[in-house]
Amino acid sequence: MIQRSVRADELRTSRRWRIPRARLLLLVIHGFYTLAAIPPLLDIISSSTPSQAGSLLLLAVVTASTLTAAIWLGPGFGSFSLVFLYFPLLSLLGFGPLQLIKPGFGLSPQIIDGYYGTMVFGLAYFLFVWIFLLLISGQRARNFDRPLLRRLRQGFPISTVGTAAFSLLALTAAYIYQPDLPGARYRDLNQNLLPGNAWNYLALTAYFFVVVGRRGWMRTTTLIAIPLWFLLHFSRVEVLGLLFLYLLGSFRRETLQRIRARLSFRFSWRVGLAIVAVLALSYLGLVRNGGLWWDPQALTAATVRLVNYPTVQDLVYGYAATIEYTRIVGTVPSLIELPLRLLPSQLVDLPPMPDKLVSATIHTNNGMLLPAEFYLNGRLSGLLVAPFVTYLLLFGSLRLLRRSALWSTLAYFLLVVATARIFWYGLIFFLKPLVLITPLLLLVHLFLVLFDRGLRHTHRPPTVESASARPPIRP
Repeated sequence: MIQRSVRADELRTSRRWRIPRARLLLLVIHGFYTLAAIPPLLDIISSSTPSQAGSLLLLAVVTASTLTAAIWLGPGFGSFSLVFLYFPLLSLLGFGPLQLIKPGFGLSPQIIDGYYGTMVFGLAYFLFVWIFLLLISGQRARNFDRPLLRRLRQGFPISTVGTAAFSLLALTAAYIYQPDLPGARYRDLNQNLLPGNAWNYLALTAYFFVVVGRRGWMRTTTLIAIPLWFLLHFSRVEVLGLLFLYLLGSFRRETLQRIRARLSFRFSWRVGLAIVAVLALSYLGLVRNGGLWWDPQALTAATVRLVNYPTVQDLVYGYAATIEYTRIVGTVPSLIELPLRLLPSQLVDLPPMPDKLVSATIHTNNGMLLPAEFYLNGRLSGLLVAPFVTYLLLFGSLRLLRRSALWSTLAYFLLVVATARIFWYGLIFFLKPLVLITPLLLLVHLFLVLFDRGLRHTHRPPTVESASARPPIRP
């Protein structure tokens, strides 16, 4: 009996550490892609000017590797994150050698040519290592996303009072984040009605409790009003995450076999809505400098520029400006300052954000790609550790919270909604709502649960036993 139990334990251990054949095959294919990317990458790094032939060859390898990994991962956070790592490379490799990267507000793109090789290496290295980490850890949608999405769809025991309270909190925080009426130019918008730099994620965290709350007119109004208010004030990246979550939810009844057999009306109009929404996000990015108004030429340009997205061009330029900043000023330990940035800005004078710091010396349109932030901290050594640190912070946070169904589902919701912010603006946009805002709202949720129990206990009608136990009323 003892020998059998020992063999069973050894068998379970071997199965736990054994890599499935399909995943092993994907790792081998990804290894071939990585080897194929080395010659054109070396050609780009060694060239004094951007090499068009090497850039196109590397772009072809990067595209094939990204598509292969995305298909295997399935619709979930892993494939969604690849989108925001791939588009900067698409803009840099496809349009950089042709001088077609034109950041907004009249900024000169000439600085990109001087650091083209370093920028390509940082982005390509991050993408290839990120794919390797996702593949070797098996972060497929069916293993990572679907259990959390199932909890998100099923909801949690949040009462009508709790849903209404979180609805009011989400609407109030969204108004504080963007207090102006829709229609003004992006430059003329007042960012916050009250001090603080995380009102948008306070609104989105409260929005989660509305999503999983009890149905009613207040919930329906909030679910529509928050994304609409963000869109009308040109805050597009969070809405993109909410849209992706909505699409992931549409797969619960539509299996791939049924989709291949016949495209149902429900699935078709959701996909159509996603296409229209992406075009709308691109259109809003083009007209936000002139105000919210109808421009047919901008609509045409929005369709054409979905490949070379304007925001991505600004971020690529910001990457070059970051490298130039380290040459002029030196490195900045912004990642070491992350624990300090988690504190409320109303109580502590926080150091400036990395993109604001660079923009004060070399004017940019704000935003900073993740490889750029790691380069700002340690130049080449920062680029080498960037994907590993990012993976540990994102997936390690969810693993630490896996014992709490509510907390882990909320962390997944914030992770997907903030995906664009994380990879295009910085890790702080996921860590701050997770570490600072989430515990506060969980305490609010606990208070509302206790308040609702007390309210129901107060208005509970007396039972037969309790009525018979009362002393008789004396005449």
